[in-house]
Amino acid sequence: MGSLLLSACDTKVDAPQSSPPPAAGTPASPRFKGSLDSVLDGTWEGFLARRQPLGPSAKGAPPDATDVRIRLAIDHGAVKVYLKDAGHWIEAMPGKFTLARIAVSASIIGMNSSEPESGGWIESWAILVTAIDDDTLQAEWTRVVNNIEPGSEGFPTFSMAATGVMRRVSP
Repeated sequence: MGSLLLSACDTKVDAPQSSPPPAAGTPASPRFKGSLDSVLDGTWEGFLARRQPLGPSAKGAPPDATDVRIRLAIDHGAVKVYLKDAGHWIEAMPGKFTLARIAVSASIIGMNSSEPESGGWIESWAILVTAIDDDTLQAEWTRVVNNIEPGSEGFPTFSMAATGVMRRVSP
């Protein structure tokens, strides 16, 4: 039977020299002025360019080239989403959105339904954002709808997406 040789190296490795942590209020990145954990807080608005319908049942649908005018109001872990319609901001799915964030990036998820058990619909939104700088976000919006029992003119499922840049309108 062969033998197993185990050996160890006794080379001393010096610990890397670390710099002291930044003082309170010191930016953690030259791209951002404040704490990375608060960059997303505030109100953001933007026009997101809509793409072609994405769902397979929407292939025959005419493309909707209109932009999505969106506003996000982020306050730490809370978020509200608004869409502009006929010149007025309307809150989308009030109380249905949650926010998960790491520093300068966030996933905003919302779901809503209307009696799916009796032939209604289910709608899901995902809005992904990441800060370009203190006053600009890159944003991606996706919406997926399932009409459980659509009418003769309706689509059973459809989805849409839009992408663009949002600007801070208030801190």
